[in-house]
Amino acid sequence: DNVGFTLNRDLATLAERVKRAGYATGAAVSSYILRKDTGIDRGFDDYDASFTIAAGPETTIGQVQRSGAETLTVAKEWIARHEKGPFFFFLHLYEPHTPYTPPSPYREQYAHPYDGEVAYSDALVGEFIDFLKARGLYEPALIVLASDHGEGLGDHQEQEHGIFLYQAVAHVPLVVKWPRNERAGTKVSAAVQLIDVAPTIAALTGAEADSGWRGASLLDDPDRPGARARSIYSESMYPRYHFGWSELYALTDGRFRYIQAPRDELYDLERDSAEARNLAAERGQTRGAMRLALAPFIEPALAAKPQKVAAEDLEKFQALGYIGVAVQPTDTATQSLPDPKDKIGVFKTYRQAIQLAHDGRVDQAIAAYKEILADNPQMVDVWERLATVLQRADRGDEAMLVMRRIISLAPDNAAGHLRLGRALVRRRRFDEAAAEARAALDKDPGQANELLARIAFERGSPDAAASYAREATVRDAGLPMPFYIQGLVRYQRGQFDAALPFFETAAARLSARPSLTVPGLPAASRRPSARLRRN
Repeated sequence: DNVGFTLNRDLATLAERVKRAGYATGAAVSSYILRKDTGIDRGFDDYDASFTIAAGPETTIGQVQRSGAETLTVAKEWIARHEKGPFFFFLHLYEPHTPYTPPSPYREQYAHPYDGEVAYSDALVGEFIDFLKARGLYEPALIVLASDHGEGLGDHQEQEHGIFLYQAVAHVPLVVKWPRNERAGTKVSAAVQLIDVAPTIAALTGAEADSGWRGASLLDDPDRPGARARSIYSESMYPRYHFGWSELYALTDGRFRYIQAPRDELYDLERDSAEARNLAAERGQTRGAMRLALAPFIEPALAAKPQKVAAEDLEKFQALGYIGVAVQPTDTATQSLPDPKDKIGVFKTYRQAIQLAHDGRVDQAIAAYKEILADNPQMVDVWERLATVLQRADRGDEAMLVMRRIISLAPDNAAGHLRLGRALVRRRRFDEAAAEARAALDKDPGQANELLARIAFERGSPDAAASYAREATVRDAGLPMPFYIQGLVRYQRGQFDAALPFFETAAARLSARPSLTVPGLPAASRRPSARLRRN
C-alpha cells in the first residue's frame, strides 16, 4: 500500500547493509511513489527522484512520473562514474502502469497500450544490458530483475491490481543473473518470493543479513533434493484501509492457494491455474490446515495502519491513477466488512465516475458518485471525490454537507475538519470554521493554526492572526500561508521593511510546495514600496 505508509526507521535497508560492506550505492526511480520522504532512499549515496512535483486539479501524470528512458540515462551516467569499484544500483522503471501511454513506435505496433508499455520496458532492459556488456560489467555482475505485481486485466473482474490476491497479480517475474553466468538457463519450479531477493544479494555481496528475515537466499537452490518446501504469504489491506471492505490474506504452497476472506477460497493451481473453481467447501482439511498456517502472519499485518496523507500528496496519487486514496477508519471487525468479491463491480463503476469528472462531465459524475454511495455509504474516498466535484460545480452548500458526512465517518481525520473549515471561511461563517480548526489541532497543529490565523485576519484581529501564524510556523515550517499572514499584518501597519522578509519566505515555501496557492502572494512579494522602504 503506497498511501499513508513510510518505511519504519528501525529497519536497516538493503542499501544500508550493502554500503557497510564497502559498495557505492545509487538509485534512480521513475515515480513519485518512491519519493525520498518514504524512507526508501536510506543507505543510498545518490538517490535520483527528479520530478517536477506539482499537484492540483489539473495535475498530469508527467509531473509525478518520468519515462523509463530518462531514468535509464541517469542510471548509465551514475554507473559510468562508479564502475571502477564495487557498486550497488537500484533501477526502477514504472512502465507498465496506468495510464498506459507507450511511446512511438510501441504505441503503433500494439493494439493494447498495456502490451506496448511491456514491450517498451523490455526494450529499456535490453538497452541497459547492452550498456553493461559494452563496458565489461555484465559478466561479473549480479543482476536481479523483478516486478512488484501483475495486472488483473479483467481476470476476476479486476482490471488492475490492489484488491485481489489471485495469480494474475501475485505471480511476478523474478530473474537472477549470477556472476560469470553461473546456472544460466536454470528454471526454478519451487515456490520463491520477493523477500528472497535481499538475502540473496546479502549472501553474494558479503553484506550483513538480518536474522529476522523470512526470506531465504536463492544461492541455496530451492529445487535441490531435501530443500524445505515453503508457503508464500500475501496480503491486501487496501480494500479495508481505503474502501471499508474486508482485507484479504493468502497462503500459496507448491499446489494450492488459500485466500482468507469473509467467504474463504481455495484453488488447486496445478489443475485450475485460472482459479475458477473454489474448493474451500469440498477440501475442508486442506483449507483448515492452510488457515492455521496463515494465522501467525495476520496479527503483525493488522498492527500497521496508514497515517495521515496531506491533500497535496493525495492529488499526486490520483494523478498516477490511484483509486481509493482516502484513509478509512480501521477499527471495524473484519467479519462485519463486505467481501471484496461482492464489491468489485462497484470499483468498476467508481473508475467510470472518476473518468466522467476528469472529462468535465460534472453532472454525470455527481450522479454516478451518488449512485455508488447509495449502497456503499462507508466509502470515504467516494465522498471525498463527490465533495470535490460539487465544489467544481459551484454547489458549495451541498459540498459542505458531504464534508460533514466525511467527518462523521472519520472524525479523527484532521483533513476532513480542515477542508470543511476552509469552505466555511469562504462563506464567512467564521465561528463554525474556527470550531473545525480546533477539532484538527491535535492531529495537524500546523494547518489548524494556519486556518485559525486566516479566520482571525478575516475578522480584523491582526494580533491574534499573527499569534496563530507564528504557532503554525513552529508546528510546520514548510507552510507558506502563515508567513504570508505575518507579512500582511506588518504591511497593513505600514511596516514595509519588516513585512518583506515574511513575503519572501512565503514565496520560497510556496515554490517548494507548488500544489499550494496563496492568493496575492506574488504581487505582495514584489511590491515596489516594500522594496524601496527596505533599501
